[in-house]
Amino acid sequence: MPRRRTPGWASANARALARRARLSAGGLALVATALTSACEFFPLEVDTPQLNEVALENLKTAAASGTCKAGVFQGNVTGGKDFTGQCTIQGNLYISGEATDLLRLRNVREVQGAIYVTGEVDLADAVPNLEKCSGILAGGYLGTKLTGPPLLKSATALNVEKTGKLMTISGFDNVASMTIYLKNNAELTTVSGFGKLTSGAITVEDNPKLATFGALPSLTESVALSFQRNPLLLELPACPALQTVTGDIQVRTMPGSALTGFSALQSVGGLKLTQMPNLASLQVPALATAGTIWLVDLQKLNALTGLPKVMVSGLFSACNLAVCQTELDGFAKAHVVSGQAKLCDFWTPCTP
Repeated sequence: MPRRRTPGWASANARALARRARLSAGGLALVATALTSACEFFPLEVDTPQLNEVALENLKTAAASGTCKAGVFQGNVTGGKDFTGQCTIQGNLYISGEATDLLRLRNVREVQGAIYVTGEVDLADAVPNLEKCSGILAGGYLGTKLTGPPLLKSATALNVEKTGKLMTISGFDNVASMTIYLKNNAELTTVSGFGKLTSGAITVEDNPKLATFGALPSLTESVALSFQRNPLLLELPACPALQTVTGDIQVRTMPGSALTGFSALQSVGGLKLTQMPNLASLQVPALATAGTIWLVDLQKLNALTGLPKVMVSGLFSACNLAVCQTELDGFAKAHVVSGQAKLCDFWTPCTP
């Protein structure tokens, strides 16, 4: 019989069931965890095919009215079965297991909670008609590709970290606003498919094989951009429409020789470029206001003419550049309006 529990119990129970599913089931485990104040539960194990069939039937019954009201659904469904009910999942969706044991949730249009992708099943295969979800969390994902469902238009976050096989991320072409967090992905080489993204924060850090991050032609505003310790990424994604970054643009340990993809940028909380030994060209021609500017260990940067309009209201820090002392002093006097200039004494001699 269904039982009622508090939301705290619901969350704890869902996590426990998800852990058991990953330990005992070799196929796809799906858990929909209701986040309402009083939830209905179908406490099921996944040890036998008979119980898995019961779990699937419970989900079908719960979705008959158009909404999945079952607090927890867990199953190891094999044989290419399809769940065809029109459905909005009121909670989280957990996807794990192998692609050969895939349950396709063809008509799931919305997941009101987050989607956790931890097995090797690609998101676009599991929920091919998904239009909306709270977020996509793929920590420890085992697949080689992560593809956004083609109808997906709304997802607040994409978090992919600590993956060992993932090589490509693509297919989120219709999402307009999203926080993107990609970190510690050992085999990730290519990120693309965010062509309609207009706003969001982007963090891309510690991806040793990442060589390509596709252009973001529609991005007009961002909370922050961070590209750090991606040793094969020669250039940042071109952002020709980006005008405002309320936080910082941080770039560290990038081997590229030019930073030129921000032609329309007018305002930034901070521009922080460090440990870019090959950077010879810095071009942000429209930048008018910056809270701070840090330029550190840019040994080949010999001019600041690519920042002709900027006025710095906070700290301007320059250290270990190829720009000579006289030019740095002149830039600081002309462009630092109310803050301070911290100029290290690693000077390049100025030509008389």
